Formats: sequence, structure tokens, C-alpha cells
Amino acid sequence: MMTKYIFYFFLTIASIACSRYPSHVERALKFAGNNRIELEKTLEYYKDDPLKYRAALFLIGNMPGHYSYSNVAYLDTYYNELDSLFVITRNADNETKSSLFAEVKGKYSRNNLNRISDAQLISSDYLIANIDHAFSVWQNEKWATHLNFDEFCEYLLPYKVCEGQLITEDWRFDFDNFATENLDKLSYCKLFQNSTLKACEIVNMELIDLVKPRWDRGLPTEIPIRRMSTLSKIPHGLCEDYNSLAAAVMRSKGIPVAIDFTPQWPFRGYGHSWNVLFDNTGNNIAFEGSMERPGVPHKPFYIYAKIYRNTYSVNKEIEKINATDVYVPDIFRNVFIKDVTHEYMSTVDVKMKVSKSSKSKYAYLSVFDNKSWAIVNWGKRSFGKATFKNIGKDVLYLPVGMTNRGIAAIADPFIVDCNGKVTSIKADTENKQTMILYRKYPVLPHVYAVMDRIVGGQFQASNHSDFKNFIVFHTIDKYGVTAEDVFFDNSVKYRYWRYFSAPLGRTNIAELVFFEKESANPIRGKIIGTPGYYWDADDERFTKEGAFDGNALTFYSSPDRSGNWVGMDFGEPVAINRIYYIPRSDGNLIEIGDHYELFYWNDRQWQSLGKQQATGSRLIFENCPSNGLYLLRNHTKGIEERIFTYENGKQVWW
Repeated sequence: MMTKYIFYFFLTIASIACSRYPSHVERALKFAGNNRIELEKTLEYYKDDPLKYRAALFLIGNMPGHYSYSNVAYLDTYYNELDSLFVITRNADNETKSSLFAEVKGKYSRNNLNRISDAQLISSDYLIANIDHAFSVWQNEKWATHLNFDEFCEYLLPYKVCEGQLITEDWRFDFDNFATENLDKLSYCKLFQNSTLKACEIVNMELIDLVKPRWDRGLPTEIPIRRMSTLSKIPHGLCEDYNSLAAAVMRSKGIPVAIDFTPQWPFRGYGHSWNVLFDNTGNNIAFEGSMERPGVPHKPFYIYAKIYRNTYSVNKEIEKINATDVYVPDIFRNVFIKDVTHEYMSTVDVKMKVSKSSKSKYAYLSVFDNKSWAIVNWGKRSFGKATFKNIGKDVLYLPVGMTNRGIAAIADPFIVDCNGKVTSIKADTENKQTMILYRKYPVLPHVYAVMDRIVGGQFQASNHSDFKNFIVFHTIDKYGVTAEDVFFDNSVKYRYWRYFSAPLGRTNIAELVFFEKESANPIRGKIIGTPGYYWDADDERFTKEGAFDGNALTFYSSPDRSGNWVGMDFGEPVAINRIYYIPRSDGNLIEIGDHYELFYWNDRQWQSLGKQQATGSRLIFENCPSNGLYLLRNHTKGIEERIFTYENGKQVWW
């Protein structure tokens, strides 16, 4: 029996060796099945043009795994309907938009799509037209002459820019004349005439003017839009939508770009993608396609754990993972990506002991995504250790393995600090501490931008409705990043109590709660204050009523920057000695009445340290393990929550 297998093995090797094509191309041709004839037509067409022949070999050899859909008519009908819908709903109200999009969503489903490999579908005419166009812009335009052949093959040659793109769409030719007039003008300026960056800037700025982008969680449709002409009409979309469109337009003009992405931010939820330009100066310039001016630093303050680039060619290392492991993370089922983290920042390699519980040859690194652990990197196992290469700094990681039930921790979490030092995090259950917590999520830029507007605001009281002879009980001197309790010794009764806006603060108060002396229950009266609100839209969430609706995400934004106020008329004089307030914020601070639970990481899982209902601006948990990793969860509402360590009495976010 063994002799039989050996015979067939050598027969297969001999057949490949006798092929006139490289082995990986021959495998692709066999994989193409009945469509092999179309691929060989392409090779035959270029048999007397060595460079284009090599380009065709590159495309065909890497084609298995790239996919489109065979039911082209179904998708074209879907895209055509969306094109019309975008025009109809341009000025429609939200109810009409929702109704029309719901109708489309009900008609077109992912379940009706027939995914098929490009190798089994693409025509020789389509492939030849794309190869010829790519060579034309490479050799005849000015923006990609600095690319060597291998770079050309990755960043200009491919007949598609994203998976699921129809390989019947003439996207290169559709955008052939886009921005041509303004690109031609560059020849008059010595510094611009050969500048790939300037050409990219011109095209992208015209794209912005065309699509007028609005970033969103995506359109309410089930099938992603992957027809470039339709993407150019979307009213709002994901970053990947705009990046794909920009990549198509740029490549049609001979401007070499790719799409890079981070699978998961290490400090918040979600990931992100963007374009990268391969400039003639030798620099790789990140920019958000269809969204921002190239050359302006892209998210310069953001921290990255890993960054990958979408490629057309197969990543052989990731291909090995799929060939040897039974359970592979979704991110690495895609073999058409490569690690480019080191192109963006200084990285480190980490080698560490990991559990032997898994038989896998690979271990993985994950970061927290607000709810669970998301895999961002892989490493080889050897003799009870795993090596993770090119990982970002100032990030907390958890090593995990893949099982039939998902991911499982295989070592303690660890921090790589900004200097590259690695520190393992393991809770000390012997030495306990008291933890005082004010937030469940870190302050990000949208909170930072308004946090100072509360400083200088005052809590005032009077027995006159016009606040004649008012008394100031407290002046705020803290930035507005947490809820606050203000206590003061007072036994004098006043009918009218208010918050008076800080200078230039536009009031910006989200919640006001008043307590009488020695009472744990809030007191309510008639809402009073400056009428009107700042926002142009007719939205009651931002009137004075928004400061008393029990919702930290609504707030009073007054019509004027200074001199406005909001408060309560209690109908009779009352003695207040505590005011709880929430400044304009993100809802991730401690809210009275909400139920919270604190967890710590122990024995490779989250373990509870108890639940509390908030009665004020902070939570106090006693007898907590020290030096651990923690997570505070709001069971009442909200989805944003972050892991943190607790150092010198403060939460340190990761």
C-alpha cells in the first residue's frame, strides 16, 4: 500500500515538473477547472511579452482564494436599486429613509450570493484589459515610475481592490478621466510635476468633493457595497468603503496605493482601515481615502498593537497556519495580508512561556475590545514558549490559544511599556486594597475637547425668581471628566437653585440632582432656566430639560456661550446641602441608581469582586486583590468598558 502512495506522489511531482508553468501557477490552473482555458488564453496572449507574461503569472498564481460572485445579474440589480435609492433619499426624512432601506434589505440577502473563486470565473478579456491598463499607467504616467516590478504587481496590477468586488466591472476605465485636468496642471510646477503625493492629494480632494463623505457604522443593508461606481454615491459609510473607492480611483490613475488596517484598537472598541501611498520619495504616507488630505498625519495620537496591509499575493507564513492548525482565528483565515507594523512605529519581539494545554503549533496575542479579547497577532510555539514579533508598545496583551470553543488564555496578560519593557500582570490575592472608582472607560478626545467648559461654573441659590441677591454655594474648579458630588454645610432655605454657566462654557451640563439636608433621596421641582438651545436642529435633548432627564448623554447646551443657566423652582424654600452633577460627557462615569460590577483577571478568566448600586459619583470596593487587571461593568446601560490597572489610587486604562 505504501508503495502505491509513493508511486502517485512521484507521479504528481513529475507532472508538475513537466509543466511549462511554475508549480504554484500550475496548481492555480488546475484549481480553475473548466475556466483554465480562459487563464491559459491570457498566458498565450502574452507569450511574446516577457514582462506582461510575468505579470499574468503573478495574478494567476495567487488567484485561488480571491473571490467574487457568480450571480452577477442579481448583484447588478441590487447595486442599480441602491443607486436610485441614494438619489431618492438625499433630502428625505429619517422615517422615509428607514422605510426604503428596509425594503431593499428585505429583497437582497447574503444567503442568495454564490461565492466563487476568481480563478473559476474571470475571463481572459477582462484579465488582459486590466493588465494592459495597469502597464499603461505604470509606464506612461508620472506617478508610479519609481515602483520596481514586484511593487507594481502588488499596488497597481491587481484587477480588483477588495474581495467581493465584481470582476465584470470596468472600474479602471470608469475612473480613467477622473481629475485628469487638475493632474495635467501639475506639469507647470517643477516641484509638483513628478510628485506622487501631490497627484494623490488632487485626486483625493476631488473624491471628497464628489462623495461628501459621512463616516458611519454602515448602510442598513445586508450585502456590503463592492461596486466602485455605487460606492462613489453612498450617503455615508464605513472607512473600508471609502478606502476601497479611493484605492480603485488612485490605481486607475496610476497612483500606487494599498489598504492598511489595524484589526483592533488596543485602547477602545473596533478596528480601523486607511489607505497608504507609496510616494516617489520612498516614503509610505498613510491617509484616509475619500476623507482627508494626504500628507496630513493620520491619527498621530493613536496607539497601535498591530497593523497589516491587504495584498494580492499569498502570505506563505499565514498559509502554513491554515495548513497545519485545525482552529484558526478569523483574521488569519485571510492569507492575503502582511504585517507592516514596523513601517509605522518602533516595535518589540516578545518570547514567553505559554501553557502546553493546546497541541497547536501557534499561539496568538489578543487585546481587549470593550467586551472580550480580540486576536491581533500570531507566534510560533517551541518547547513551551511562544515568540511574538513586531508588536506595538504601550499596550496590554493577553496570550491565547485556539480551541473548538474559541479562544483560551495560555499565559498571564502582560504590558509592553513605551520603552519596550515587558511586565506580567498577576493579581496578588494575599495583599488586599480598597479601590475608589470614578469611571468605567477612559477619557477620549471628544470628552477632552469639552472638559474645561465646566470650570468656573457656579451653584447659586436665591429666594427671587430673577436670582436677585443670590448666594454662591460652590464654584467648580475641576475638569468635567467624572460625575461630582458637592457637599456644603447649609441650613438656610431658598426656593430657587441653579447652575450658572462658566464663562464661555455654553452651560454644558448633563445632569443636576439636588438633595435636602440629611436626605438620601433627591428633590425635584419645576425646571427653570435660559430658554432655547445652541443646536440648529429641533432636538429637545439639548434644552434645559436635558439636564434633568436622567440621561447622561443629553445635556443643556445654551444659546449663548456665557450668562446662561439652568435650575429648579421648588415652589417653596428648601435647604440643599448636596448637589450631584454630571458635566457634558460620554456617559461612562458613575451614575446614581445604576448597577455596577467589578471584575479582576484571575486563573485566566474574569472573576467578580461584587456588585453595587451607585448612590453618588464614585464606587468604593474593599478587600480587592492588588496589582491585578480589572474591569468595571455597568449592568444598567452602556456598552463601552475598558480594562485597567490600579496604581497609586488611580485607574490606569489599557
